[in-house]
Amino acid sequence: MHIIEEGYLKGAVSGYGNKQTLFEFFNGGTWRQAEYKKLGHDAFMPFAMVKNIDGRCYLEIEGMQEGVLVIRSKKRN
Repeated sequence: MHIIEEGYLKGAVSGYGNKQTLFEFFNGGTWRQAEYKKLGHDAFMPFAMVKNIDGRCYLEIEGMQEGVLVIRSKKRN
């Protein structure tokens, strides 16, 4: 396991949703949720990290019990 990216997410986060849910770090890194997982958590600019575990990337958001599978994505327009 190693950390690929860490820092604060931009704006409000309401948890995990569907495969269209995007998470954008302040440094510009953007990740798209890659599995269906509904888990609510309201936070504003939470600390998060993307970890590579056995070749798969998981986003973990501070204050949430679970991580979610993600893939790197292009920035929203």
